[in-house]
Amino acid sequence: MKNRGSIALAVLAGIFFTAPLAAQAEDGRYYERRCEGSINKALGIVMYLQRDGGDVRGFYYYTTRREILLLRGTAGTTDELVLSEFPRTVNHWDEKNRTGIFRGTWSSAGGAARFSGTWSSPDGRKTFPFTVTEKYGADAVSLRTVRLDRTAPLVPGRNNTPKAEMHLSLLYPDRFGDNRVLAALRRAFADPFPDDPQKTLQSYADKFVDDYRASYGGEADLNDSPMYQWEYSSSQYIVLNDGGLLCAGMSVHMFTGGAHGNTTDDFISIDLQTGRRLTTDDIFRPELRPELEKLVRAQAREYVRALLRDNEGAEPDEEDVASAFFDENFELTDNVYLAVDGLGFYFNPYEITPYVFGPIDAFLTWEKITPLLTPDSPVRRVVPGE
Repeated sequence: MKNRGSIALAVLAGIFFTAPLAAQAEDGRYYERRCEGSINKALGIVMYLQRDGGDVRGFYYYTTRREILLLRGTAGTTDELVLSEFPRTVNHWDEKNRTGIFRGTWSSAGGAARFSGTWSSPDGRKTFPFTVTEKYGADAVSLRTVRLDRTAPLVPGRNNTPKAEMHLSLLYPDRFGDNRVLAALRRAFADPFPDDPQKTLQSYADKFVDDYRASYGGEADLNDSPMYQWEYSSSQYIVLNDGGLLCAGMSVHMFTGGAHGNTTDDFISIDLQTGRRLTTDDIFRPELRPELEKLVRAQAREYVRALLRDNEGAEPDEEDVASAFFDENFELTDNVYLAVDGLGFYFNPYEITPYVFGPIDAFLTWEKITPLLTPDSPVRRVVPGE
């Protein structure tokens, strides 16, 4: 049987850097939109919304405060949408943490999508009108969604054979003001079939099916074989599309037999002024790395502390927090994401803590890390006051 870990890594590495070039008509059930507008006609906001079938998620921030608030809701068959608002916490989707509700309807304004309605506090005592319109300007990229769903039997032509389920979704650069940079974005995201998005997705689905069938050991009875009920889903989402910076995340979930599946999130950041992918060396001063390591490790400990506190209902002691890590002096990850209000070092399950803790998101505000940035770091374009 092939090494299933290597299968997951190979598919993830390929799928993240593949996205289509050719624009297609937008399916209203799947979209990625960046919008600008206001609440109560006076408070400017920027809102990102991504719909995946009936599920809608995203975030927004006030232009004066630039602190992200998360959004989650369910879309029906009409243009109506209800979104709940949550702060960024370890268990951010917990209903007790909800801070607001958007109730509105999509419409078209001059060819652009417009979402408008009423924002209210959870208790309904405060209500304000809001309107946001899809907008990108000169320093943001328009992206579209391409999908592929597939089911493949383990043993073709055989009755009662297990099946592999695949649900793949990609965002790709559609429009940007600088054609040179747009071409660079497409090279970064569209390999190996930049002119045929379905062929790109199909190639990775084919690879997954080939590995799936190669894992078959010839068992006669497959009816009670959960290890052969393989699953593979992937989706991209935008973390930042402002200030000439684009940061996208790729979430991949796989089950290839064993006790449980595994989900990983990996990020890529691109400078839209040059089309070049950013690394940590482009962001942080190398001579201050020891100080950066202290900050990230401390923030990871606070994240774990909050997890334990939230799940156990009591303040954990230092020994419990320390024992959660394989090694308290863990190495920094290069899996870094940029946001309008800071920067995160994202550790996937098993990297620094056991699976039960899930991913560890060591998020640092700009206030904490600005002194560590290189003088000419492109990320300074989204740092307040820079």
